[in-house]
Amino acid sequence: MRTSDTEPFDEQDVDAAQELGRRAGLAVANAKQFHREQHVAATLQRAFLTKDFPQRAAAFHAVYRAGKGDAELGGDWYDAFTVADGSIVITIGDVRAKASRPRA
Repeated sequence: MRTSDTEPFDEQDVDAAQELGRRAGLAVANAKQFHREQHVAATLQRAFLTKDFPQRAAAFHAVYRAGKGDAELGGDWYDAFTVADGSIVITIGDVRAKASRPRA
C-alpha cells in the first residue's frame, strides 16, 4: 500500500509481497500443526493413565501434571494392577518425546 502519488509497484515489489505472504502462511500452518500435535499428545497421555488402582492395605492415589518444557510432551506414567497370585504390581516411568520442529 502506498499513501502518496509515487510510481506504481514494480515486479520486485510484487515478488517481495508474495514472498512475505508465503512465509506468513507457512508460519500460520506450522503453528496450527504444532497446536494439533500438542493436543493429540496430551489427550493420549491422559487416556493411558490408570484411573482405577487396586485397593488393599494401602490406598493408591495419583496426580498427573503435564511437563512444562517447550513441547509439553512426555512426562511420568504409572500403573498398578493385581497379578494372579494376588500381589500388586506398581510401575512408574518417565517418557520424553522430542517435538517436531516447524518446517521453513
